[in-house]
Amino acid sequence: MTGPASGDEEAARALVLAWYRRARTAQEAHARAAARARTTFLLLGIPPVVLGLVAGSALAADAFAGHRWVIALVSLLAASLTALQTFLRLDDRRLAHETASRRFGVVRRRLGELGALGLTDPDLRARLDEVREEYDQTSAGSPQVPPRIWAAQKAADATYVPPELV
Repeated sequence: MTGPASGDEEAARALVLAWYRRARTAQEAHARAAARARTTFLLLGIPPVVLGLVAGSALAADAFAGHRWVIALVSLLAASLTALQTFLRLDDRRLAHETASRRFGVVRRRLGELGALGLTDPDLRARLDEVREEYDQTSAGSPQVPPRIWAAQKAADATYVPPELV
């Protein structure tokens, strides 16, 4: 197979750019989703610890002798927040998004490498097929990014052109 003609090279450039933007959007969106999951994990995880300490201290000090229902309510709230945190599996979600972000970063760098090496490579089609397969596998094994995060990142990357493809 000989190198692609000028029209083919432009079509290849457009394809690599579209895939690069999509991989960049996925990488950044997963990184944002991981950060959000971590923040939510901490926001749901710290209050039960504090509430448990307060309830335990109040019980030990007999501070609410006539109002034991306050201690029971604080303990119930702490248990509820802990159960919610466990149910949502936020730490697992954070880890899955971080892994997806790293994997999409690999795809993005491979596409950037294709652009930097030139799009007239005789093996371009085979290399694009490899990248497409890697992208598809990464996408299939990744958690869904929350729609708001995805939309914001997609809008931010809409006009991005990597230096490798200029």
